[in-house]
Amino acid sequence: MKNLYLIGFLVFTILMISCKKDEVKNTIVNQESTSMYATIDGIDWQAKSTECVLTKSGIRINGVGQGIPAISFLITDTIEGTHMLNINTENIGFLVNGFMQYNTYDDAFANGSVIFSSINMVDSLISGRFEFIGHSAYNNTYSSVNNGVFINLPLTVNLDNLSDSLIVDIDGETFFAESVFSSVENEILSIAGSDEDNTQTVLIKLPYDTPVGTYQFSELGSFTGRYTTDSVWVSQSGVLNITKNNITNKHIEGNFEFDAKEFHTGDIKSFTNGLFTVDYY
Repeated sequence: MKNLYLIGFLVFTILMISCKKDEVKNTIVNQESTSMYATIDGIDWQAKSTECVLTKSGIRINGVGQGIPAISFLITDTIEGTHMLNINTENIGFLVNGFMQYNTYDDAFANGSVIFSSINMVDSLISGRFEFIGHSAYNNTYSSVNNGVFINLPLTVNLDNLSDSLIVDIDGETFFAESVFSSVENEILSIAGSDEDNTQTVLIKLPYDTPVGTYQFSELGSFTGRYTTDSVWVSQSGVLNITKNNITNKHIEGNFEFDAKEFHTGDIKSFTNGLFTVDYY
């Protein structure tokens, strides 16, 4: 699995470096509002261009500095917190410095971490910290990236170009719907995302003609969320943000978060960083 991630990751990094090499001279970065910077082997480095993408493989962040040093990492999860970089994880840290390439996946001494301190799906921004020791298989040397920070990087969502998709963190564990079903009945749009064997389903209901805007989840109102396994959790509170709804072409996109309650046990589950894009009929 890691090799597949790595191939796509390396290709993306190389393409980004070559495409943006001539652009970085004219890019002005406001370090207080949005930026990415670190030290590479004790030398200050700042990204002149950045790109951050959420895919079904996780979150991929790339930064290219003046003179082409580039720092990239792929984190195969989408939750806030600490994510380790080492030979035993699917996460990857990568440094390109001239013709030298360093990574965290092929040597026991290579290691580090990325901390997502804030993932704001409403405004599509991500912030955090990072550091790692990368290994070069070319000459068996190491390079250290320290004191890394990224602030309010714009986050682009690309769920593998699927027309229908739903993703959400359930109590901190990322849930990717393998199948998404949507329908309209009595002017109510139902969006349901299930796992591969249909043992988990996240369901959102709302009026099909809901305009772009922010709405409140409740237990019995017009906007509800439901989670079904061998039990059922029903939304108690939360926020639904509709970012696009074309009722002519029947396409809707949005993000959401809510807390849901299982009434037999009183158990509460938290649904955060939710995203969906669906065509409905």
